[in-house]
Amino acid sequence: MSIALLAGLKSKDTYSKNWAIIVDKYKRIISTWFNGFVAGIDESAFSWDKKADSYRNTKYPYILHAEENAILHAPNIYLNDTTMYCKKFPCNECAKKIAQKKIKEVIYYELKHPEKDIYVASRRIFDVAWVKYSQYKWNVDFWELAKTLNIEWNI
Repeated sequence: MSIALLAGLKSKDTYSKNWAIIVDKYKRIISTWFNGFVAGIDESAFSWDKKADSYRNTKYPYILHAEENAILHAPNIYLNDTTMYCKKFPCNECAKKIAQKKIKEVIYYELKHPEKDIYVASRRIFDVAWVKYSQYKWNVDFWELAKTLNIEWNI
């Protein structure tokens, strides 16, 4: 999970530094990625804004979620029997991709609004597809450790 937090720092999204890491059954990293625009494009053509005069002027129609990016950048075609670590509980669109790729478990850091339809739908997808999910529990207080080491996290 610590590596996942570091991966999220690469995101240029000032609102949410989302990330995802896929590991195999031996906990070897297969793929790690963060939320962002399509790789290699001129990002200045788009806005990172959450709100604007219209939906097309926000980040939402153009951004790839960290979970999607991790799946797309995984070198293996088959992700069976893998585990995904992610900052936020996946939305229903990412849950469909996770289940489709046969990822067996999702370990997430936070779920702020479990009652939202997109997260209820995600849980239904995971339950029917037999994808386990659980919230990560730190063995140490990561944030206190970061403060001790004088690390500032904007996540």
